[in-house]
Amino acid sequence: MVRQSPTALAHAVLRTTSANYAAMIQFWIDLLNADIVHATPVLTFLRYDEEHHRIAIVQTPDTVDKPKEPQYSGLDHLAFTYPTLTALAQQYAHLKSLPQPILPIWSVNHGPTTSLYYRDPDGNKIEMQVDKFRGKSRC
Repeated sequence: MVRQSPTALAHAVLRTTSANYAAMIQFWIDLLNADIVHATPVLTFLRYDEEHHRIAIVQTPDTVDKPKEPQYSGLDHLAFTYPTLTALAQQYAHLKSLPQPILPIWSVNHGPTTSLYYRDPDGNKIEMQVDKFRGKSRC
């Protein structure tokens, strides 16, 4: 039997409350410099490249806020890679300059990457990173 791997991670779907729906959409547009490619009162598709969508935000009437503590199992964060440290720094400066600034909750040198971590209005963690080495073999 031949094993096959996917060619890419296509998209992530984030469920939110009705109260946070608009704020979540605006946060992700600002964070990723994304465009809305499809929107209804309960579902919005966003993209920042040629894929039909990368982030979907959905709200349903029965969605409730998730508990903040203690830590639960599940997805810890999503990560997005920038091509250069300059590009990451420029996006940081842009997010900081918004009327409602989006600021990192943590910055860290992981060794092979430099990363800024953010939280969206629902508390989901997002990593914005840049690889510090040219080529994986140099890590």
